[in-house]
This record gives sequence, C-alpha cells and structure tokens, in this order.
Amino acid sequence: MLVHVLASMVDPTGRVTVDGFYDDVRPTGPVEEQLLAAMDFDSKAFAATMGLPDLPMDGPTYWRRIMLEPYFNISGFASGYVGPGAKTIIPARAECRVDIRLVVDQRTADIFEKVKAHVARVDPRVQVLPRGFGTMEPTRTPPDHPAVGVVARAVAAWRGVSPRIVLSSGGSLPNAVWPDVLGVPHLTVPYANADENNHGPNENLSLERFFDGIHVSAQVFAALAEAGARGEVPRATAGSPPPAPRR
Repeated sequence: MLVHVLASMVDPTGRVTVDGFYDDVRPTGPVEEQLLAAMDFDSKAFAATMGLPDLPMDGPTYWRRIMLEPYFNISGFASGYVGPGAKTIIPARAECRVDIRLVVDQRTADIFEKVKAHVARVDPRVQVLPRGFGTMEPTRTPPDHPAVGVVARAVAAWRGVSPRIVLSSGGSLPNAVWPDVLGVPHLTVPYANADENNHGPNENLSLERFFDGIHVSAQVFAALAEAGARGEVPRATAGSPPPAPRR
C-alpha cells in the first residue's frame, strides 16, 4: 500500500505528480538565467562524485533543478523484517519519513494539504502525519538585490577572485526569519573547504578556511556598513515594527 502511494508521487523523470505542487514556483528571470548559464558543470565529473555513470542534462538544467525547483524525497523507510536470515512473514505495518524541499513562494501548509489530498485519492488507508519539529518556510533573496553586489565585491577584495553567486541551495534552516519577520534580505557566504563532508561522521573544516572565513566576515561586514551609510543598501528602519509573517 505504502510503496504504491509513494510510487504515484514522482514520475520516472523526477517530476512530482501531486496536483498543484508547482503552482507557486517563481519563474526564473533573465538575471537568474544568466547566472545558471555561467555555473561550472562537467556532467561526468559531477556524476562521479555521486557514484553515477553520467548526468544526462546540460548545466543550466542541472543547476535549475538543484537550486530553483522543489522536490519530494523519501529519507527513510521501515517495515517487516530486515535482520539476519529470513522470516516468511507479511509485514503488518510500514512507515516512511518524507522531506519536501520547497522553493520561494511555496508555503509549507499549502503543500502539506496537497500531499494529503493526493494520498487520500490514491489510497485513503495510508495516513499522512506532520513531523514533531514543524516546518521551515522557503526564501530566496533576488540575485540583483543591491546587497548581493556589495557582498560579492567584499569577498573578491579579500580573496582576489570573484565569488560564484549561487541562487539558492537546499537545506533546513530558519532563514525565513530575516525576510518574513525582520523584513531584511538573507545572504550566505560559505567558508568551508569543498570536501567538508557536511553532516557526515568525518565533517571537517580546514584551519586555512577557518581563518580565511574570519577575514572574509570582517570584509563583508565593513562593506555592508559602508554601503548602508551611503544609502546603497536599504536598511530596516530603527524602531519600526517588523512586517507580519506571511502564511
């Protein structure tokens, strides 16, 4: 029952089949398309890091799917007997954990209801339950926001090379606090080495990247302060109430 329901939710091309799933996905504009086309992409090299023979797509398609499209992921499945040997049984219960990576303008409550409706149509015997720790709303700062250029120039001033502007990335962080509650843009400047093995048992940060991050942070903060003083970057008005969170 559960396998049948899960199989009905994503087609062989990776497209999520839940009705209305993509309704609120923000279309890409010319600035986003230009940045997507400029991103490095080597299909065989990228595939090798994932244990795949190849990635049959071009660079803009790959980066668009990674950064700007939502996805439905089965992060765990449990049922029956999976210990040593064999047991000729029929499992009495099956459950799975699902996470859905949303993109800007999608709302978690809306997608949850659409998933529930899909499951109810396919097999109403399968329950859909929210996870205990809640949800996090997706956000994305436009790449042509004035602060993006200020930060990019500050990084280049210290590193000596222009940074790559990444439109968005998948993750589970409460970033929506900045734009939705405080009314200010959110930007991330990563410092870690490429082989940091994030969340792995051997997660690491090289000392070079650690100290480099301190210098980059100082450069970015100073540049933003100077740009704000010149009026190049809009700042939240002191003492004004924050905007109401979007729901």
